[in-house]
Amino acid sequence: MKVPAPGCDCKPGKEGDNNPLCQAPGGNYTTTQYAAKAYPGLRELKVLKDFGNNSIVASICARNLKDDKAQDYGYRPAVDAIVDRLKEALTGKCLPRRLTPDPVTKQIPCSIIEVRPTPTGGSPGCGAAGREDPPQGVVEPVRSRLKEIGFCGVPNKPDCDGSQIYFCKIKEADPLTDPTSNCNKNESPNTTGWCYVDPSAPGHENDDQSLVAKCPATKQRIIRFVDPMNATPAHDATVLIACFGASLPPEEATP
Repeated sequence: MKVPAPGCDCKPGKEGDNNPLCQAPGGNYTTTQYAAKAYPGLRELKVLKDFGNNSIVASICARNLKDDKAQDYGYRPAVDAIVDRLKEALTGKCLPRRLTPDPVTKQIPCSIIEVRPTPTGGSPGCGAAGREDPPQGVVEPVRSRLKEIGFCGVPNKPDCDGSQIYFCKIKEADPLTDPTSNCNKNESPNTTGWCYVDPSAPGHENDDQSLVAKCPATKQRIIRFVDPMNATPAHDATVLIACFGASLPPEEATP
């Protein structure tokens, strides 16, 4: 008899364990493996299902181990799911006050600044999809806020004024000015950026109510990020939202 490799599920002498992987078509248990196994199991899945939005399920078996540039490489899908859930919790906050768009540009008077570590050996830039250089008048208030929250300028953190971090403005994907963006719909986005969703506001009648359904009745409005590549905000970024003339204090998020 061939000695099974270490870790074999159907070892000789273990037939009495009644392992379903080793159950022959006739019903008896043998040293031959007839079935495959997968994790998580049904019991774990049931528990996680009962947790609802507080849980994320992913396979322990990596689908792709060859193309490390692909979205499904290794455990990247599971990590992306976790980041996406955190992004909802941290940046999809229900807003207490309505934001009023500029009467001329029709855009919300907010600047959303993405702060990222400067890449090692690379040159930072705001050429990625949905990004542009930030307005100079916003950068200094952002630096001050970052220092206040201990992100930089404190021991064991990067220098707020140095070259270890850089700033980009995330573009607005407002459906009022870009009807194809899908940012205000509970659908796959066609663009990268952010938009203000407020179904009860004038001009926002086409906003999808389901996007704010979890908000309290008096706060059914959000700032929503969209990106076909699920990379906005970037996974290693801190985001500050500064709305001018809107009575909305800056907020920060670290997805």
